[in-house]
Amino acid sequence: MKAGLGWIDFSEDHRNRVFSVIEMLNEGGTVDELGIGVMRDAIADYLFPGVSTIQTRPKYFILIPQLIQTYIKDYQAKLPLQRLSVWFIKYEHQLMHQLARSYNYQDNNGVIGINVAKNDKQLVRTASSVYWNGIRKHNIVDTNYSLNEYLAKNNLEGMSRNNMSGDQFDDDEGLAELATFKLNLPLFEETEKITMDLTAAEARYLRDQFRDNSSGKKEPDNLLGQLMIHRELAVNAVATKDFSTFAEYLLSSGKLPATTARFLKLAVKFEFITHGAHIRYNMMLHQQAGVIDYSNEWTLWLKQLNDSQYLAEEFDLDFLLLEIAPQTNPQTKIFLKNWYHGINEVVPDINRLDKLVRQQEENNKKGRAKLGNKSGEYKKWVGIETLSFRFSQVRAIVNDIYKPLEDAGF
Repeated sequence: MKAGLGWIDFSEDHRNRVFSVIEMLNEGGTVDELGIGVMRDAIADYLFPGVSTIQTRPKYFILIPQLIQTYIKDYQAKLPLQRLSVWFIKYEHQLMHQLARSYNYQDNNGVIGINVAKNDKQLVRTASSVYWNGIRKHNIVDTNYSLNEYLAKNNLEGMSRNNMSGDQFDDDEGLAELATFKLNLPLFEETEKITMDLTAAEARYLRDQFRDNSSGKKEPDNLLGQLMIHRELAVNAVATKDFSTFAEYLLSSGKLPATTARFLKLAVKFEFITHGAHIRYNMMLHQQAGVIDYSNEWTLWLKQLNDSQYLAEEFDLDFLLLEIAPQTNPQTKIFLKNWYHGINEVVPDINRLDKLVRQQEENNKKGRAKLGNKSGEYKKWVGIETLSFRFSQVRAIVNDIYKPLEDAGF
């Protein structure tokens, strides 16, 4: 009998979070052995709201709400309509095929489901489910509903259109029928061929939406918004390959608001502090059943700790655990506190640090803990190696927005 993954379908948001975890676990080196993922993701949400690790290109922030615009246009044109939830699935499937054809079904262009389209299958993890949170967060659609709730509450099947004239409504009742859509997306000029590239008008719109926080749905002065304000910072983001180097440049630039700098410093220090724990984890794991000695990495980390004590000192642990990531598992909070205090001792007690790491893996992974399992063999790093806080996805967003603006002379 085959085992499978299932859940009672109460919440689309819960289901999407499960899918996100599965996607992350399928990426090499991202298995969260020490349970820090909740804190990492909470920091990333503050820095880069509406961005997720499984997003590809920012054009989807336009394409998904444009499907809803098409539904409204069909309504105004008095065309026969299906229930919106059914209609949306059908037309998103068509969009997937349109995009796939635009790239001759070749991968690496950011089209979600291009291989599914090639085999004419139904995509389970749709672009709309990947981008809906960001669409809400940046107020492209002004709603707090999940996608399924939104589609159910905005169904126009069977609605009266007797008082319509062309694409305008003659009475307030007709206008009220469309009021709940709350689309803040303008009608962009249609192109013959749909691609993942933004037009200058689309890029300018997304830049402005990412800048704006009048809706109060994202952290003021978040880093994504700052990249949309300061072009020189954005250019550096595209040119930089890793988050740490980029963060160092930003913090030395003097262009970030104090709030932004505070979150960014928190991210840098959190990455450094937890990396030390992952080094100790891999040292113990490979000492029992591995082929690589990570003692040099630990020596280098200790040197960085001693040479640049600011990386661990003044780490606002309470701010992280109480304000940023209060939903963190209590045992993980205790582990981080003890680890942080342990590395800040004049002479860190290595045995005690290793005991903390071993206990944390056991608490986090239970029966799947690797330390102590003599049957395991490891030939490379296990678990999280570095934290980028979704920086690679942000680089794609920045590049796709600023390129058409530069080409158009903006």
